[in-house]
Amino acid sequence: VKLNLELIDREVGEDFARCGIVKDAGSDPDVTHGAKIYAEVRFSNKKGVSIKGGKGVGIVTKRGLAVPVGEYAINPVPRRMIYQEVNKYVPQGKGAEIIISVPQGEELAKRTFNPRLGIVGGLSILGTTGIVEPKSVDAYKTALALLLNMARASGVKKVVLTPGHIGERFCKERLGLPDQAIVQMGDQAGFMLKQCVKKGIKEVLLAGHIGKLVKIAAGIFNTHSKFGDARL
Repeated sequence: VKLNLELIDREVGEDFARCGIVKDAGSDPDVTHGAKIYAEVRFSNKKGVSIKGGKGVGIVTKRGLAVPVGEYAINPVPRRMIYQEVNKYVPQGKGAEIIISVPQGEELAKRTFNPRLGIVGGLSILGTTGIVEPKSVDAYKTALALLLNMARASGVKKVVLTPGHIGERFCKERLGLPDQAIVQMGDQAGFMLKQCVKKGIKEVLLAGHIGKLVKIAAGIFNTHSKFGDARL
């Protein structure tokens, strides 16, 4: 698929080029909608292509993600796509350094799952195609599943699933449970329980507001009022 994108802030020098685009999140309720994302490429005499994060791109600090600890949070698929395209234009015997930056990234990241995932200093560069599709719920579920991966990677044996802040606060203050054992599942109780089975998590505790837990007890595994009203 070829995309015709409007480039902003274009700058070309003797051995580098830099430009950006404005993120269009479409119908996805994405905090990065309207954010400027930049790529800079510099040729060098060192063979090979390296990809780094610049301002506003986070660094991974916890195990369980697709990127190793200490690396910039640029996921494998975007990395591979960048490598494939840039390699077409690198002169023989030369190399290139690529820097991806999101100037507003550090501030925007505070409104995402990144702090809980252990990604500090900015946003993650994610995706599989580079094209935004209307999959808001799917994107949310993917982030929830990552939290379970991180709980397992930290050695947690019992995972606590809670609909929101009330349950999380109760587990910390009353039960003394560690942060990494507590996962906010929102309305996705059924999905998260299936993920626990899939990931081999043997023990799960549900904790939260009685209204949500009553729905789950009644067999309503998407507790959003749109899907599980449950009023008599």
